[in-house]
Amino acid sequence: MRKELIPSILAPNATKAKHMLNTCRDLVSWIQIDVMNDGFVKNRSWHDSVAMQAWDFSFSIELHLMVHRPLTIMKRWKKLANFKRAIWHIEAKTDHQKILDWCARYDIQAGLALSPTTPL
Repeated sequence: MRKELIPSILAPNATKAKHMLNTCRDLVSWIQIDVMNDGFVKNRSWHDSVAMQAWDFSFSIELHLMVHRPLTIMKRWKKLANFKRAIWHIEAKTDHQKILDWCARYDIQAGLALSPTTPL
């Protein structure tokens, strides 16, 4: 199995996000966009899928969704052909099966994350 580091883009705005993506250009095939909206965690991050549609890049996109309604954000990112994987938290107040079904329908890889304080 081929191993690869996936850089995480945790940016406060589009300018910083674009700079971080350009830094990774030609070095990796995947990037992870960390999505926080001041609900699930007490932070915010840039995650504007519309802005990213206009940028020239070939990365596969993985979203790490630290939000209570991950499917809402996933549907926005679905417009990007490079959106290939979504990881959201088991602690999110959402219908996980509905999201898994949506991912299967659109051939998006799905993963569940656990917060450090959540017991196995």
